[in-house]
Amino acid sequence: MDVNRVPTVKKWIEEEAMMDIAAKLSAKLKVIQDALAAYDKVKDRIGNVSREIRTQFDKIRADFAKKLEGIEDRLREIPGYLVVAGDFNARATEWGMGRTETRGRLLLGMAARLDLAVANRGQRSTYIRPGYGESIPDVTIVSEKLQQRVEGWQVIDDYNASDHRYITFEVKDRPEQGHRATPRPPKRSLKNLDRDRFSELLLEAPAPRDRLPDSLTDRQAAEFLIEETSALIERICDATIPMKGGRPDGKRAIHWWSDKLSSLRKTCLRSRRRMYRAAKRRRPNADALVEEYRVARKQLTRAIKDSKDNSLRRLCEEVEGDPWGLGYKIMTEKLKTGNGAERREKAVMGRIEDELFPTHPAREDTEDEGTPGAPVFTRKELERAISCLRTGKAPGPDGIPSEVLRLIAKAAGGLADNQHGFRKGRSTIGAIRSITNEILETRRVKSREKPIVLTATLDIRNAFNSIRWTDILKVLQAHGVPEYLVRVMRDYLRQRKIRYETAEGWVTRDITAGMAQGSILGPLLWNLIYDSLLRSPLPDGIKLVAYADDVAIVIVAQEMNLAEEILDTVMTIIGDWMKAHGLVLAIHKTEVTIFTRRMIEQE
Repeated sequence: MDVNRVPTVKKWIEEEAMMDIAAKLSAKLKVIQDALAAYDKVKDRIGNVSREIRTQFDKIRADFAKKLEGIEDRLREIPGYLVVAGDFNARATEWGMGRTETRGRLLLGMAARLDLAVANRGQRSTYIRPGYGESIPDVTIVSEKLQQRVEGWQVIDDYNASDHRYITFEVKDRPEQGHRATPRPPKRSLKNLDRDRFSELLLEAPAPRDRLPDSLTDRQAAEFLIEETSALIERICDATIPMKGGRPDGKRAIHWWSDKLSSLRKTCLRSRRRMYRAAKRRRPNADALVEEYRVARKQLTRAIKDSKDNSLRRLCEEVEGDPWGLGYKIMTEKLKTGNGAERREKAVMGRIEDELFPTHPAREDTEDEGTPGAPVFTRKELERAISCLRTGKAPGPDGIPSEVLRLIAKAAGGLADNQHGFRKGRSTIGAIRSITNEILETRRVKSREKPIVLTATLDIRNAFNSIRWTDILKVLQAHGVPEYLVRVMRDYLRQRKIRYETAEGWVTRDITAGMAQGSILGPLLWNLIYDSLLRSPLPDGIKLVAYADDVAIVIVAQEMNLAEEILDTVMTIIGDWMKAHGLVLAIHKTEVTIFTRRMIEQE
């Protein structure tokens, strides 16, 4: 093709048309440039508005936090239980909102620091404005110990000329007269005990026996001496053992808090008050006071963080040596629920009580005036009794620590050797070893047909609560316990009651059997009761191994049929003993195990 030749087809554009196209493109380009310029202006304006909104939001949040701080300071000055209710305009899932926002988190933080709990119930809106929507800005928070007494919290629809709805609830009075909870005994600082002063006052005090009226019966005299002696010891404790320190408002101090933090907090609060005062009165040093408050708050925040970190480090180190120490106590407190135990129906609680506390015929006692009185104990007997008491335990209702009052005598021995529970120097390891030794003995037999070892483990249903009081008194007399101690035990097992709360109210029921769970005498009395079973005459080749109320039957026999026959015989003996003592085996816990290397044909 000849590049210098003009094509025959007319494809050239006229110059005027070209200029027209260029003008149109230039106009469109200008429109695009103007649009981009307008976009940049709108973007800058939106950015300014966004920054202004963020600034205003931060200011509103700071104002809300500042108001909450003022409310918290005022609440800390109020003694006793607290009920705080108001329109906090805060959202949190704890009172029924769909999500938790900044204000809600701030309010929940204040409630946690003051040991307060949310009392709102349900998800009904407390604020309704036609055309704008509805929400739950109204929150009621109360002291955690008061939460169980707050009932009937509800939103009502009565007209009140406001967008907010009325909220009603009731704070119940304390339990009825005669059903008051047992108050906590006072805690004393034993490490600050003035031992010399204690001994001096004890020697100078008049003996309660010197003021014993002659007209009293033996029982009245014993009660008089107990009351007078307890009062005397309590007076001496008040004079020589200071109480453990605590907060004036009765709340427990946080474990990581210290005197240094208290001082920094006072400084921070003082700086904040001065800052507010100066800003309100427009004093010239207002800016300097604002900076002073910021520095004080920063120091307090940093000190709190350091104290928490150090306390956590110490707790982790202490847990390795003492798993039941402060770390355990803190976690159990955190895991507790605010609403307490569920209140069941009276009929349901009655069935539970019948199962846990079986009823036996009431024991009829008569006063035996001919029984000799208690002998006078010697100093050696008193010292031996005191040395047996455990220290470091919580005091009783009188508040006298066990380190001061240790007057329980050590029980005598004489029990069957195959009882491994609740006995010094014995444990489950010894019980298991006793069974394994019987199994190993059969391995050493050189006969071709080695014996079969059959074990059956038994458990008594609700053992401690089912012991009949008459059996306890009989077994004490059978073991040669002095009659005056039997009289003490007879009086101890008199007029005992159990009290529990149901949905319909408090219920009280008489107890006619059993020993108090966790009592000092309970394990010893059970061992005395069970001793007669462990000493029962049994066929040859039978061994009973007991740990508390669990017993294992160990049978050694040449044939499986013989082992089964022996097991039936032993179960009959044990069943008769259980029936005679009003006890029942927990059949679902019974297990039978065969130890042998021989093949056993299954029928």
